[in-house]
Amino acid sequence: MKISVNLLSKTRHCSLINFSRLFSSKQYEKIQGIRDNFSEYEVRLHFDKWLKSLWLAPNQWVNSTRDGSIRVTRCFIPFWNINFQGDIQCTLSTKANFPFRHDENYYSQKEWHTFPLQMNNISLNNINIYAANNLDKYHIQKLDVSFDDVEPIDLTDQDYIIEKCTIDQDTAFKNAWILIMKPLLENMCLEEAKKIYPKFEEPRIDSFHLIMNSKQERLLYYPIYIINYKYDSQLIYTCLFDGVTGHITGDRQFSAIKVTLASLVAFYPMIKIGLFSFGTLVDFLFAFEIASELSFSVALPMAFIIAPLVGFYARSYPKSYKKQISSEQWTQDQFKALKFTYAFDQQQ
Repeated sequence: MKISVNLLSKTRHCSLINFSRLFSSKQYEKIQGIRDNFSEYEVRLHFDKWLKSLWLAPNQWVNSTRDGSIRVTRCFIPFWNINFQGDIQCTLSTKANFPFRHDENYYSQKEWHTFPLQMNNISLNNINIYAANNLDKYHIQKLDVSFDDVEPIDLTDQDYIIEKCTIDQDTAFKNAWILIMKPLLENMCLEEAKKIYPKFEEPRIDSFHLIMNSKQERLLYYPIYIINYKYDSQLIYTCLFDGVTGHITGDRQFSAIKVTLASLVAFYPMIKIGLFSFGTLVDFLFAFEIASELSFSVALPMAFIIAPLVGFYARSYPKSYKKQISSEQWTQDQFKALKFTYAFDQQQ
């Protein structure tokens, strides 16, 4: 995602997806989006190459990609395109490795000190956030969705599969704040803190409040190919193909046999390194002793037990477990954003 950041002055999966075919401009508002650059045949070629690039993929995928096992759906996905400008009032904490004076104040070492930070006329442009609920928000954010330097076209009367927008502007802005804006603004504040307080180390942003002076939002549609594929598994794997850049992201299928063999080969040296690392917490001599105690004959039976479990786990991992991870990550990200707030300037 190409995001434009400006600082003018100092003081920054589901297997079945429901889509709506939109035909009539009389029944719906004007739909604008950008053209895709690939045909379905080209998408399949890129996807086949992507599958084969992974050594741990099943041999059947490496040898040939069977069209009957792959379903490719071209659709236009809704995004809220957001641009805004505003000021940030930030509170940061930092510490120094050595005592020193700054602005006639003395600061001791190894202690955290709190400072205010003001940044004015900050603008973020080309923030694009998914405006529906069918796809995983973390999955789709990995694509480089951008509407910069592209003239939108009218999709209203075209016979395209267009996903219906189900997220309003306020909810979309909150999602974009958590996923995109808050991390960007936090990094901007950190960079500014390093310039203003160069003698301090390890700056951290405790909180900030953004006051927006202006904000622009528009609903645009982006071409994405949704690829569902399945080979010798009860799970359906989902990948997203960017119809503009050709970037692919999504679930990869692993071969249980290949992962098992790789685990068998790597098990003994990894256990050796693990024991040595654990031993260094006590003493280097002790680390060498416990690492040398583990013989290959002792590790081999353990490897034959653990390696197949690793292979089975790798084969069964992608869908259900990753969905749970995504839900937990969203809860954590929402909690982390509680001290980072925003408001619209009522005087504007």
